[in-house]
Amino acid sequence: MKASKKDIIMNLLFKKTLPFFTLFVSILFVGTLILSYQKSSCALLVIALLIPYLVPLVFFRVICAIYPMKIGASFFGEDKFSPWISSYRIQQVYLMFPILERLLFIVPGLFNLWLRLWGSKIGKNVNFIPGVEVVDRGHITIGDNVFIGNKCYFSPHVVQVRKGRFFLYYKGITIGDNCFLGAFSTFGPGTEIASGTSLPSGSYYTVNKKTPGCLMPDYE
Repeated sequence: MKASKKDIIMNLLFKKTLPFFTLFVSILFVGTLILSYQKSSCALLVIALLIPYLVPLVFFRVICAIYPMKIGASFFGEDKFSPWISSYRIQQVYLMFPILERLLFIVPGLFNLWLRLWGSKIGKNVNFIPGVEVVDRGHITIGDNVFIGNKCYFSPHVVQVRKGRFFLYYKGITIGDNCFLGAFSTFGPGTEIASGTSLPSGSYYTVNKKTPGCLMPDYE
């Protein structure tokens, strides 16, 4: 598909620059931290600590507002601008420095709020274990009263190479109410977990997978 004027402008602004985004955030953080020490400024120290969280979030929101994420199948790495690869590069800072998100678990509920800020819908009484990994933070929907075990992995995208082109399938993940997700479970794009489901450890769900109401027996 031919690139539009908006594609050309977005590629000009972000295609060559976002691969350096983590470096940019790191330099901005370290520079502000050093400046706060030199000036003995608590305000600058607070700003420095917020930079790794707010800068990626603001960039993500701006790009998605200008060029919304496409749900479904598409190709990237071509003339058309890819909001997904741009958002992924923005979020790479948390893959390279996972401690940033681990620190959020110190305050109960802060990680849930963090996902909501990216656009995910997180219900009440949702319990994440600190080892959980969420990529594409903007398209996760979780109901009320959900327990998510250690090392669970949520990825609303899958990438393949098809005839020399990078193929992307992108779709949100939905978890119903009153669910238990066992440790080391993986959830791919389009996964839908019905309310009341209890999943054993190591469950694996690929593209558009749906599950029955209960996979783990009740214990009395």
